Amino acid sequence: MLRKIQGCEPPKDESFTVRTEMHKAYELAYAIVRSDGETFGPVKCRGEDAVYVFLANILEEERRIRADMANKKPLLMTRENRLTHKKTRSLPYL
Repeated sequence: MLRKIQGCEPPKDESFTVRTEMHKAYELAYAIVRSDGETFGPVKCRGEDAVYVFLANILEEERRIRADMANKKPLLMTRENRLTHKKTRSLPYL
């Protein structure tokens, strides 16, 4: 959203920049995509306090993700997965 800014008269004999409008975030959205492709969202934040709500949500999401990552699970790989992984690791970097 653009909001008009009231300002003073700029000097006539100097170079100047006049700010006439200010961008105000009114709507934000985000989605979370896990490494396994599972998605959460989109989550939309609207209104005058959209930035505050967005930041509060992101911090809560971070806490949830960190807690989830703390619960380590063993990596389950089939024989085919291991062979593919070995081939990929042996490819030269470009």
